[in-house]
Parts: sequence; C-alpha cells; structure tokens
Amino acid sequence: MTGSMRGRSFTELLSKCHPLGMFESMENLLVANDLREIHRLVLIDTPISTYFNDCLKNEKIDETNIEFIRNSVYKAYLEDFVNFCIQLGDECSDLMQLLVFEADRRVINITLSSMSRFKGAEPRTLDKILDEEEHFLCQSIFLQRSRYAVFMAYINLCEQELRNVMWIAECIAQQQKFRIEECLICADVRLN
Repeated sequence: MTGSMRGRSFTELLSKCHPLGMFESMENLLVANDLREIHRLVLIDTPISTYFNDCLKNEKIDETNIEFIRNSVYKAYLEDFVNFCIQLGDECSDLMQLLVFEADRRVINITLSSMSRFKGAEPRTLDKILDEEEHFLCQSIFLQRSRYAVFMAYINLCEQELRNVMWIAECIAQQQKFRIEECLICADVRLN
C-alpha cells in the first residue's frame, strides 16, 4: 500500500514481497489506483477482507492513514483471536495476556498516528518500553504452565532477537557502535 501511494512500480514492489505473501491475483494490483480498488480486486475474497471494511470509510488515504489502517486491521484480527481464545476456556488465559498486550500496543500506535502533534516525533522511546514489556511478558510465560502461549511467546522472542541483530548491524554499518545499547532488548532480570 505504501509503495503504491509513493508511485513505485509494480515490478519493484513485487521484488520486495515475501514469498509467503505471493498469491495468484497479485497482477490485479497493476490496475488498482487506490486502496478501495485493491480491496475490491484482490482482498474482497480473502478471510481478511472483513477487517478492512471499517478502515475504507476514510475519504482521504495518505501515508499516515495507511499506518492507521495497518494497525486497525491488526487490532481487529487480534480481537477476533481473543474471542476465539475465550471460547477455548482457561487453557488459553496466558495466550490472552499476549493478545491483549498486542492489541493495546496497536491502540497506542493508532492514537499516536492520528495525533498530528506527534508527527515527525521520535517514537523509539515508547517502542523500547513496549518491546521491553512484551519481552518480560513472553519470558514469564515460559515459567508458567502454558499450553498454547509458549509458542506465541517463543515466536515473539525470536522476532525480538531478529530486531536486536538488525539494530546491531545498522549501528555497525553506520559507524555508531556507541548506540548499540540504546535499543537493545535483552533477557529480563526481573524474573530471577
């Protein structure tokens, strides 16, 4: 969405797509001029279509609104996942903690994206606080008797490890080694 809003060519965008995100009707994106057309031509027959309906009511879709849409769609998906977990009962209570936290994070991102006074501000401090809290929550799940939550916690911790490695690589590439500790999220000592 962001690439098409910035006028990038389809072949350039296609080369940056993850192979798991490829689908048969992707060529339809060539004729789409805006998000509503993308929804009508591509997303309408997919399971995630319902998550986009509320977002498409916005008349003006720019780069800020695309971030709003991304967070809104993910939040709606998480709410559905929470409702599914509620139906499963107590065995998913730990998983619910992670889902509620992630949904809250999306609400915070939506709020910040919609507030123009934060436009151009550096959100890294808030992101680090939220990442540290998520890291602590994921680590604490390993100490409990969780059935399903341990899988999501493991994936979240692996994603954080990947973000750490990417941050370190960026600092080294930009000759900013002194900044490595700024955004690094490590094992939490509160669990000891």
